[in-house]
Amino acid sequence: GDARRPDVLRAFGLLKAAKAVVVALDKPSDCMRVVKGLRRDYPDLPIYVRASDEKNRKALSDIGAEGIVTGPQESALLLGAAVLKSTGKNDQEVISLIEEERNRLYMKTMADVLGLVEVMDKQPAKDPPQSE
Repeated sequence: GDARRPDVLRAFGLLKAAKAVVVALDKPSDCMRVVKGLRRDYPDLPIYVRASDEKNRKALSDIGAEGIVTGPQESALLLGAAVLKSTGKNDQEVISLIEEERNRLYMKTMADVLGLVEVMDKQPAKDPPQSE
């Protein structure tokens, strides 16, 4: 089915027990359509969404999206943090989990940029230092 259509989500029962929804579609118009439908059908459901730019962020906020971020990698991390927080994780645990993932993502991106992917993938894990 097409996740851009709230009736499809309803048909599969995907939103009955949802505590929050993350919308991260490529087209800003698709995000707008999904948020409008979700807000109409589920007025109390937290909606976290990736915006394409500041203008899109403002428009999404105006139609009821609560957590809105821009930029693909950082937005994924911040949306993840919002969802973790909404499920009851404490602030320190959320920050720690997101920082770990942010570091992993940026190390991978840096390795890709520098052409070190194969080298990093083949390196054995380092043993912890031995005390004398």
